[in-house]
Amino acid sequence: MAAVASFGRRPEDTDGISVFAVKDEAEVALVVAALACTKREIGPVDLLRLEDDEVTRSGVVTDCAGNTAVLSANPLHRVLNWPPEKLAELVSHLLAMKRRSTRHNPAAVVAALLTLTPADVEAGAAREWLAKIRLEKTKS
Repeated sequence: MAAVASFGRRPEDTDGISVFAVKDEAEVALVVAALACTKREIGPVDLLRLEDDEVTRSGVVTDCAGNTAVLSANPLHRVLNWPPEKLAELVSHLLAMKRRSTRHNPAAVVAALLTLTPADVEAGAAREWLAKIRLEKTKS
């Protein structure tokens, strides 16, 4: 199991750095779809893969249900609610390892979104947005 973290801490991220514990590429695609669907944006999604031992070496990973629009992605959510020096320790390790993020381009984001069914997404604006994406893809 590895953790995948999205870059960019938003003002509402008050409980630490969000990560998602994933087992395989299907779960990575689910996280990509969840992030895109929640923001309702088809833009690139950058993810950084962290191995479990890298994370646990620096601190505790806390289970914390996510609040994405994709219901099945939420149980994968975790947080690194660490003091700045522990986060800096992890960043230093990643820099020393020359770790790079993986960019999921808009085409990959759309492909991940198309794996979702309407029932996978919470009712409301996100589900409507997904329906619009699906409709546009069937027309093209």
